[in-house]
Amino acid sequence: MVNNSIFKTNFRVNYFLIFIIFLSFFMSPIISFLLSILYIGLIKQPSRLVSILAGFSLGFPALYYVPLSTDDASRIFRVMQSLRLTPVSNLENWLNLWAPDYKNYPIFTGSMYVIARFFQDDVLPFIVAGVSYSVIIYFVYRFSYSFKLSNWGRFLTLFASVVWIAYLELISGMRFTLACCIAILIIQSEFITNDRTGIKSILHWLLFLIPILIHPGVLLILFPIGIYVLLSQKDIYSKFLIFVLVVAFIGYVITSYVLHMIFLTMLVSKFVVYQTTTFAYVTSTQRIVHVVVAFGIVFFSLLISNFEKKRSGSSLVNGVADRLFKINILYFILMLVMLMSINMEVRIISVMPILAITGISIYFSDSSSSDRNGSESIIVSMILISIIIAGLLYNFNVRNIDFNNIQWLFPFMSSVNVIWA
Repeated sequence: MVNNSIFKTNFRVNYFLIFIIFLSFFMSPIISFLLSILYIGLIKQPSRLVSILAGFSLGFPALYYVPLSTDDASRIFRVMQSLRLTPVSNLENWLNLWAPDYKNYPIFTGSMYVIARFFQDDVLPFIVAGVSYSVIIYFVYRFSYSFKLSNWGRFLTLFASVVWIAYLELISGMRFTLACCIAILIIQSEFITNDRTGIKSILHWLLFLIPILIHPGVLLILFPIGIYVLLSQKDIYSKFLIFVLVVAFIGYVITSYVLHMIFLTMLVSKFVVYQTTTFAYVTSTQRIVHVVVAFGIVFFSLLISNFEKKRSGSSLVNGVADRLFKINILYFILMLVMLMSINMEVRIISVMPILAITGISIYFSDSSSSDRNGSESIIVSMILISIIIAGLLYNFNVRNIDFNNIQWLFPFMSSVNVIWA
């Protein structure tokens, strides 16, 4: 009875605090974010609601985003302006005539249509940014709870993961980054927090349809997970069955391309477009440094996770360190291959190093070995702090958003003028 009473009291207190954070969001997103961070520090059990409030507080400036003519969002906004006048009955015909490639992004295109019909265009990048940051915050929150990271390690991991995503590029090239964020949350849930690599877990792969239907290019970063599952099978029957599925998929890809099916044609055309992107854009000092830092993150992740899986006295930490090591080494190989196309390299490192950041943060697990010294902790902390600094520098172009026009206090008092079209 006593334990039950304590549970009810904690439950009420937690939801009261969440309600306060929710109200503060309508007063000021800055206050809401700070209260969310305070909640994450005090309440270790992960909360989806707090993660959502923190994510949308970070994504709030996107509500005032005006894309440049060179931004991907400028075309998305033009399509939305046309969709606003298109009835549901004529939607497919309109897409066939004016934007056939958008049929390959059914979830995202559906969201565009709903927002175009009922809201102002700026609501789309606001939702994309809010969802992306919510997913990343919950990703770290859940990881730190599952593996008992210290508060210091938890916050370093949280800020390193959040600032790694380039804010302005997130709200410009919305689809791929959003798809990647959702994909790594599923990867964590299915293959890191849990060890679902058995043949019976194939049904869990259906979850990946969500990011694929947002942007099918996410298949590129899911390929290493397929290899990981194939290599993780312990019996020959399972390996053979997965091998057949992989061969069947490759056969489908080849057949679809030969028959000029729209899905594969779109993927090939996107790759060609990426290859013809202005070379100066992707080879700027800022992006080259970002690529170098991404390799550094994965390298240190492999080093630390391999070290922890050998010396950890906890089977839990040993298992997750081993899984992170295997998955990140596959992504390291993918990054090496993608160096042949710097354009593609820049895109796949937009989110994927966040998995490697968790491989570094596993060092701070309270369940891990106590055989540590101060110099080790300082070195790992400095690595994460360096990632945070690199992320902040990479987000320096966020200054292109006019923050002077943002209504920070009581932003939704004039919501009719801001949100509704």
